[in-house]
Amino acid sequence: VVTYAESVTTINGGSFSCGEHCVLAFRNDAEITIAGGTFASTDNAIIADHGTAGRNGNTINITGGTFNGSITTAGYVACGIYVANNDTVNVSGGTFNITGGCGILARAGTVTVSGTAAITTTGNTTGKVGDSRVVVPCSAIVFDSEAGYPGLTDAAKVTVSGGTFTSEADAIATVPPTAANRISLTGGQFSSDVNAFCADNYAATEENGVWTVDVVTATPIEPGVETPFDTAEDAENVTFETPEAVEQATTVDADAYRALFNDQPTVTERDGKFYATYELKTTVVAEIGVAVAEPFDGDGTGDLDIGALATNAQAVSVAAKPGLFYGVYTTGSLSTAFTASSCVMATGNTVALTFPKGGTTQFYKVFVSVTPVDVPQE
Repeated sequence: VVTYAESVTTINGGSFSCGEHCVLAFRNDAEITIAGGTFASTDNAIIADHGTAGRNGNTINITGGTFNGSITTAGYVACGIYVANNDTVNVSGGTFNITGGCGILARAGTVTVSGTAAITTTGNTTGKVGDSRVVVPCSAIVFDSEAGYPGLTDAAKVTVSGGTFTSEADAIATVPPTAANRISLTGGQFSSDVNAFCADNYAATEENGVWTVDVVTATPIEPGVETPFDTAEDAENVTFETPEAVEQATTVDADAYRALFNDQPTVTERDGKFYATYELKTTVVAEIGVAVAEPFDGDGTGDLDIGALATNAQAVSVAAKPGLFYGVYTTGSLSTAFTASSCVMATGNTVALTFPKGGTTQFYKVFVSVTPVDVPQE
């Protein structure tokens, strides 16, 4: 079956045998749907598009069918689906049995695999596919950016959310190996460790030789508090939890509060435990606003009184600016030079603030962060 420009082809059944390319998107902007049937190729790929520049924009949807591939030509490997141009390929079903080759080889385009798609490949060697001299392994899914086809873009990628993938070689591979970002896994079952290809917050775990990809549930921890875990992996798998007092404060900007702390937790080992902590950034450059608890008289003054200075602190100089709130201040309070008796703030005045690095935090009436947030004056 060969499709041409802007054509629409639907295959619901039947038996198709060929030397190569039982179905070929030969030109551009065609739509092909395969819902059933048996397809057998004895060389090259079973399903393919064309890698020539301009022959892109095709969409291939595979929801069912049986696809049997093998290889005849020396130096080459078989292939189930060959994506050589900037096309869209969606595989949500079908059974692929590829002897001596790879299941899906993408050198461009956008490929999504989901549902009940099943790909089994044999062979533990490498060989060529199509007209490229670059050799690829006999993996269930391969992305090859080294071939440098005209249709290759920065957005080209294979995304897998479901299906089963069984190979004698590694189940997933990229050429070169450093191009792991070209494949993203959020689901599926695999015959080898595929953690290098899992999307953020996803991981593959092994049971009886099968690696299953699933979402990783992160443990929420409040910032500035050391939280113990049994393993380093658990300590690293945490997420930032905004304190309840901050959540309830109507004048607090949660994003600004989050910006006060490091993006990733600090993990330390002590006495057989691993402690995770979201620490304050080493240097916070910010402005300070007047406290809600005190009257704002319109001329840029307001009294602040927040206790003594904490130890282990990081001092920064910032410009005082009344009338805005910027986030949430820390438990460490202000420096001794910035007490109730000396903190009459005027526009443009510079004061020294002190942030306790790694200290605990809670809601106060003074707000500090990077991004200003207008609030009603009280």
